[in-house]
Amino acid sequence: MKKKDSVRPSPDSFVSSDWIATPASAKTDGVLPHHKIEAAEAMSAEMQSAKMEALGRLTAGIAHEINTPAQFVGDHLKFIEDSIKEILSGPASVYLPDFIKENLPVAIKNTIVGVNRIGGIVATMRRYSHKGLDRKMELGDVNQAIRDALVLSKAKLDPGLVDLKFSLDKDMPKVKCALSEVSHAILSLVVNA
Repeated sequence: MKKKDSVRPSPDSFVSSDWIATPASAKTDGVLPHHKIEAAEAMSAEMQSAKMEALGRLTAGIAHEINTPAQFVGDHLKFIEDSIKEILSGPASVYLPDFIKENLPVAIKNTIVGVNRIGGIVATMRRYSHKGLDRKMELGDVNQAIRDALVLSKAKLDPGLVDLKFSLDKDMPKVKCALSEVSHAILSLVVNA
């Protein structure tokens, strides 16, 4: 029997005399039978799927842990914003320096915008992480998948080198697809472009 360079037999090697089926206990000179290769590939795919599922659960958990304090901060900032407006419009405002009167409302408004951005990123992470767990064909919002991919890609893109612009059809109907696969493909395209 000739020694093979490849682990996988060629399709026509089953008709040649150099590939002979042997018992599992027999020595194979480093060449694995076709069924063992397929079993190893299936096991590898199953392990990869389990890893992705675990990563999805981890991402959803992290998103939840970030979102809870962000909501707490956002709610309190709204209270502070309303209180500052009341103070600045009342008689106590005469005792505040002009710098505070002008900049405090802007600082609070910008902080609220930042907290809302955190909330948006967390919502995107949640949607994206759950998509990886469910790969069935169903109606999905491709526009939302694109927006999610673009939000997640911002961390990988250099703003000095990349000016990403996009336009989505607001009236686009939902499309029957495996939305998780669409989301991952769009993210891959954007990050690797």
